[in-house]
Amino acid sequence: MAAPEDVLARLLRERSAQPLGVDVDEARPSWSHAVTALSAFWVGDFAGCLAAAERAEQAAGDDLDQVLAIGALGLAGAGVLEVTSRVDWSRAQRLAQQRADDDRRWSFARYLVAEAALDGARLDVAASLLDGADWASAWVGHPFEVMMRATAIRIAAFVGRIDEALAEFEGLATAAERHDALPLMHAVRVLLTGNADRAAETQQQIDALVGAAIAPVDYVGRGVYLLASFGAVSLGDVGQSAALFLRAGAGADLDRLTIIDRAIGLELLAHAAIAAGDLDAAHAWREQAMPLVEHPISGPACHRLLSRIALAEGDAPAAVEHAERAVEAARREGRGIEAAEGTILLARARIASDEVAEASRTLRQGVAESDQTGHLAMRRSAGRVLRSAGRRLPPPSSGGWSVLSPREREIAELVLSGLEHTAIARRLVLSPQTVRVHVSRVLCAFGVSSRIGLLATLGPRGDTGRQPPGVLTPRQRAVVELVAQGYDNAAIAASLGVSVKAVEKHVGEALRRWQAASRFDLARLWWLSAFPQGAAQAGGAEGVGGPA
Repeated sequence: MAAPEDVLARLLRERSAQPLGVDVDEARPSWSHAVTALSAFWVGDFAGCLAAAERAEQAAGDDLDQVLAIGALGLAGAGVLEVTSRVDWSRAQRLAQQRADDDRRWSFARYLVAEAALDGARLDVAASLLDGADWASAWVGHPFEVMMRATAIRIAAFVGRIDEALAEFEGLATAAERHDALPLMHAVRVLLTGNADRAAETQQQIDALVGAAIAPVDYVGRGVYLLASFGAVSLGDVGQSAALFLRAGAGADLDRLTIIDRAIGLELLAHAAIAAGDLDAAHAWREQAMPLVEHPISGPACHRLLSRIALAEGDAPAAVEHAERAVEAARREGRGIEAAEGTILLARARIASDEVAEASRTLRQGVAESDQTGHLAMRRSAGRVLRSAGRRLPPPSSGGWSVLSPREREIAELVLSGLEHTAIARRLVLSPQTVRVHVSRVLCAFGVSSRIGLLATLGPRGDTGRQPPGVLTPRQRAVVELVAQGYDNAAIAASLGVSVKAVEKHVGEALRRWQAASRFDLARLWWLSAFPQGAAQAGGAEGVGGPA
């Protein structure tokens, strides 16, 4: 047995598969029982969590005790279907407004309610407890600081506020390095970069996590694979996402997972089966999900699952009905990422029902909202759906230089000067992650998705009018011009009437002849050579370029 604060440290440090014993603090028994409930929840022992939560309720005296008891019961309700309705979220929110950020127990109590609300898919409650609060400030130096920061970021992310979550990530990274909790930190990063539509970075992080072979014995171990799974699905890789979900190792009945994770996992598995052309397997996952379909926590994910199967079977009206129910429920409870996924699915179902105009309107509205919060994966997914119907999204809303901070304008100029993220970070004494966040905001401000697109919009900074170090053939120069305007290899091939392999060969040769390290360098050299001194900025500012 150990004191509550020691148990919280051991949860992250020891990664036990069994609940840890907690000494009862006679002066504050609800505090001890709440930590006991968390310890049981941590290993998927929801019955043990419920028993400890009920002891916390019985021992509760003042407001702090009552918040602790509600948080503990919320954790149990996240895993036990019958308990969910017993959680008084409104009362917890009201009591938790009595803030004392320098008091560890009050900070923990608010964290506990927010964690329970997140795990119970009540993102509206979790977000209300996040706004204006700093749970981790009283826990700096204690290992559980890592979990508190990770939970705050996960809440912001699942609400759909990706830019906000990315801005807070550096604090988590620092704490995780201090307390040797890097797998959790990297898994949170996957969730964020996936939804920010940074595909290459996300896949690299997923590969590293899989290679680390984290044991899925507790909340952190299983959570690493679940967060990686959710990051992968944001990239559109549902097969990889389903495989990562299964790595969470929660047993054939998924009974060590929370209700929301079970439901989303079953949806992912059904989606992957449909993508593989195996409707029989999709039906099997549907049967496992049916006991969860009317539960408030799992309903949206289950209705998305049913919509996917109906769509695969050609029943578009049923697909629309289930998707509409999923979107409505997700929005009602602040589940931004789930609402976005449901909106994409609803558009697909409407297109199948020949309601293309309505699908286009809904997606345009959803993308306009997600662009404002950095949830850029929504734009990519929506664009893919609309292209299937012969429609296109408008470019991202942009305010140009006027919406950028002085630091962001400085970073934009350095990008146009040819500096990479790490070089900018060294020059400005920032972390590379912070630079990446600023660069993403610069790209959004000018309505482009890449640094090449920024060059095509604004032109380069530097010695314009100078010639590259090598000579290109007319075909190579035509290819490089299109690279500089933001076209990918497939678009270049279509534009020039050649094969993609031929384009790849021309790009490779141009990189060699011009001694360029990347497509961005190649594009910058083209822009520098294409205009006399000072003209590139004027030409670029008029939006020269292709689909960047």
